[in-house]
Formats: sequence, C-alpha cells, structure tokens
Amino acid sequence: MVEAEDGGSVAEIDPDRAVLAEQSQRFWTEFIDDYLKLDDPEQPKPRPARLGYISLSLPAPVSWLTAYRGFRPDRVGIFLSCRRNTAGAYARQAIIDEWKAGGAVKDELGGTVRLDKTALGSVDTIIDSLQVESLEQLEERKKAFSWLAERVNTFVNGASPPDLSRGSSGGYRGLARSRAGTISDALWLSMYGPPMNDNAIYIRIVARTRQGLGQAINPHLFRDCAATSIAIDDPAHVGIASRLLGHRTRPTTERYYNQARSVEASRLMQKSLLARRNGVVGAPDPMNTIR
Repeated sequence: MVEAEDGGSVAEIDPDRAVLAEQSQRFWTEFIDDYLKLDDPEQPKPRPARLGYISLSLPAPVSWLTAYRGFRPDRVGIFLSCRRNTAGAYARQAIIDEWKAGGAVKDELGGTVRLDKTALGSVDTIIDSLQVESLEQLEERKKAFSWLAERVNTFVNGASPPDLSRGSSGGYRGLARSRAGTISDALWLSMYGPPMNDNAIYIRIVARTRQGLGQAINPHLFRDCAATSIAIDDPAHVGIASRLLGHRTRPTTERYYNQARSVEASRLMQKSLLARRNGVVGAPDPMNTIR
C-alpha cells in the first residue's frame, strides 16, 4: 500500500483512484500474460502498470510505443511516442514523411492506422485504436485484447522506409537504429546522436572541467587561460596572443599581460610568506623580485 505524506494510504485518501489503479493493473496483467505475443526476440515485454497505459521501449533513445485503454467510449489503442529533438523523434518523423509521400508504411502497418494527434499531443504521430461496447464485458475485452496484441506486434515489426532500413532488422526498430546512427559533420554530438547546440556544449565543458580540475572553466575562459599562460611563461612574446585570440589592438592583449604579472606577484608573495612563517632564513623579499 502506498503511503501518503500524512501517514495515511492513497486508498484511504482517494479510494476511487486506488480502485482504478488496481483495475488497470489487472487489465494489463491479463493482456500481457494471456494475449501479448511478440515475434521480435529483442523486444522486451512491458510491465503491467497501475495506469491507463503501458510502454514498450524502442532502440532509439527516449522513444517507445504506448498502448492505452480509454473510457467514454471504451477503447484501446497504440501510438508511437518519443521526446522532442531525440533520435526517436527523427525516426518517427522519417516514418511520417514516408507516410505523407505515399510510401509502404501505411500498408505494412495495416488496420485502421492513421496519422493523428494524441489527446495531449501537439504533433502528429502514427496511431491506431479500436472502440468496443464495454471493457468490463468478457467477450468485448477479449476482442479488445486480441486486436491490441496484434497491433502491438505489428507496430514492433512495422515497415520502415527502405532507404533508411537497409542492412537493419527492419521496422521501427531498424529505422530508429538507422536514424540514431546518422553520420554528422559536427564535432560535438549529444547522447541522442544529433549535434549539440551552443548551450549544451557550454554546460558539458563547465561540468567536465569542474569534475576533472576541481574548478569550473567555461569556454571563454580557455582564451583567458591561453593568453595568460603566454604572458607568464614567455612574456617576451606576449604579442602573439593578439593573433591567437584575434584581437585587433595590442591594448586588449596587454590586459592579459598585466593580469599575468598580478598572478605571478601573488604567487611570489605567498611563497615568501610561507617561507618566513616556516622560519626559512634569507627568504626573498617579494618587492625585490617583482619588476
């Protein structure tokens, strides 16, 4: 029993919700155990959820098939799901593009499959559904289960555009793999395959430098580090920093030289103070060292 924040159970606070959750779990358990058969050995079966839907994961990151039940009217259905700007989204869009171009995907999926928006969706997806008299009636529920099991299996095996699925296992699974593996000229790629945008690159660099160096360094500070290092390690050639950083005027670069001298002065001061604190005889006076 799920506990609420005040120590009571969800069933005690909202009994109707708890009853519906239990009904949903029994519904999906019966469907998965007694009806759902998948041809693809790589496709794991979903778990019976305490919700109005179950999800079947797909190979493209953050993409899945959603099988659902609905009321008023009673119905079951299935549609392709994904998060925006992911490999799964590109795979789904490729299927939709083939659909609109008159490709074979509609015939391969068969049934009453259509291009439509979900109840809460804002973009088109591939969807199919079946309305029945009542899911509480045994024969109607059997009819719904049999239809949904066939639809799920067909969607998993569903045809994908030939030019994208060549050499793959076919279907949405093959298409997703193909789209996720699309070659890009970009140097920085996201975990989903597409190129990272400027903000994503910035965030990753800051995170990695913090992890590796103990200090977060943003991309712009790399320029600062390069110019300052030249000024510290090779002050006679500090002028090369102008061309390295693309500065048009020398005064801009001189700022790094002045900064480098400040860094050097602080280090010498710290070294001298530590030496004096430790009783080192003849510790240099930093004022006589900095020029």
